[in-house]
Amino acid sequence: MLNRTTLVLVVGVTLLSSLWISPEGTPAQAAEEWGWFSAVSAVDKWYVSQGKASVDVSGKRLTAKLLRDDGTVHIVLSGTLQNGQLTVTATEMESDSPPRRLQGNVETVKWVDGAGGRRSVLLVETGVAGGLVIGLTKETK
Repeated sequence: MLNRTTLVLVVGVTLLSSLWISPEGTPAQAAEEWGWFSAVSAVDKWYVSQGKASVDVSGKRLTAKLLRDDGTVHIVLSGTLQNGQLTVTATEMESDSPPRRLQGNVETVKWVDGAGGRRSVLLVETGVAGGLVIGLTKETK
C-alpha cells in the first residue's frame, strides 16, 4: 500500500511524462515494434532479409533499428518525415558499405470491419545498381 505522498508523486510523474512534448511541438512517442524486410537486387535474383524493428517517430524525425533474429542491429535508419514523405539514411552495421539514401512514404490503412489498421513504410534507393528496398509495417489500434 502506497502512502498518500508517494501516490501523489507517482501520479504526478506519470501525468507529466504523458504530457511531454518534443521540440517539434508534437507528442513524443516511445519506440514501437514493427516488422521489416530489406531486399537488394543482383543480376538475376534478390537477397532478402527480415525481422523485427524498433521504430521511434518524434516530431518530424524517424529513427529505426532493424534487428536480426539474434537481436543484433542489422540496419539503422535515420531521417525526416514531411507530408507523408520520408528521406532516410540507411547504415548497415558490421559492413564496409557506405550509408545509403532512400526515399519513400508512410501509408496508414484503416480496417473496414472494425477498429485498427496497418501503417506501412516503403523506402527505395534509386539511381544505384543493386538498389536497396526497405519495408516496415505495424498494426495500429
